[in-house]
Amino acid sequence: QGASQTVAFTLTMQNATLQLRGAPAGAELRVDGTLLGKTDGSPVFNVLVAPGDGALQVTLGTAKREVAEKFEPGQTLALDWPSVAPPSGPKLPPGPTAAELEAQAWDRARNSSNPSDIEKFLTDYPGSGHVPEAQSKLDDLAWAKTDQKDAQSLRAYLNRFPKGAHSRDGSTQIAELAWNGTDKKDAQALRAFVGQYPDSPRKSEAQNIIDQLEKQRVDAEQRNKEDRLKQEQARAQGQGLQSTVDRFNAAFNSRQIDKDFKEVWPSAPSRYTDYMKGDKSNSIVMNLSQCGEGAPNGNAATIPCELTQTSTIKGQTRPPTRVGVNVILQKRDTRWIIVNLTPR
Repeated sequence: QGASQTVAFTLTMQNATLQLRGAPAGAELRVDGTLLGKTDGSPVFNVLVAPGDGALQVTLGTAKREVAEKFEPGQTLALDWPSVAPPSGPKLPPGPTAAELEAQAWDRARNSSNPSDIEKFLTDYPGSGHVPEAQSKLDDLAWAKTDQKDAQSLRAYLNRFPKGAHSRDGSTQIAELAWNGTDKKDAQALRAFVGQYPDSPRKSEAQNIIDQLEKQRVDAEQRNKEDRLKQEQARAQGQGLQSTVDRFNAAFNSRQIDKDFKEVWPSAPSRYTDYMKGDKSNSIVMNLSQCGEGAPNGNAATIPCELTQTSTIKGQTRPPTRVGVNVILQKRDTRWIIVNLTPR
């Protein structure tokens, strides 16, 4: 902290550019005696020059000419050939006119398959009457080099030629590639495709699939709802059937013939009610145990059960006997009643 340091910089000025238009081939160019180069006959000849004031010497054959010029750093000094051409010595053929140079440049460009040649023509002759044709040719060459199976290559073409002759084809092909990569079983992915490519020929197909998937979803929800309802009804039905069996057993335990037993089995044969009339020293107790799912059929149902009979005679309880029976039930109002017991 508080220290100082000295740093040395070397600044170098940028070179200037000498641009010579319409010069014939073979003209030697020097500035203050330093050789810059020789013209090659191109419509525009460019060469770098050290900045500052200098004498431009132009030599063509034996003829020479010297012109004082100022070369600004980083700037281009554009000169037409007549302004620096050496005085005529031996008669030289006249150089091509600007129109002839343009025609020659266009002839080279239109017969080329290299986009760089077209771009150079457009740069050198931005006001030419051939500009629309050159731009069209450049468009066609760029499209020919575009990979039709690569979305990135297609987008590069569209970015360069947003209103080009092939822009519609490019957009359609990008949408087609996106369509090929879209999961046809995913409604959300299909909706995203339609939103991103609203002008795609695949839009109606995508919408049809979306509608089908939506219908399948709604149908599946409806089936699930119906299945759940059936399951709930079956569960409630099963509980109702089991409740009837439980009421039968409770009636035998309570020995209330009219109040309990007749409610669950109104048409019970007298032998069953007779069993319930004995005293505790002489009685028969019956118990039903459900041993399978009930089989409802409308307002009728059958439950497979095991009937256990325990007899007490003169105070002596005998071993229980068990027999398989089908309990036949009928629905009255909201409750099930027993209508018969049959062997199973």
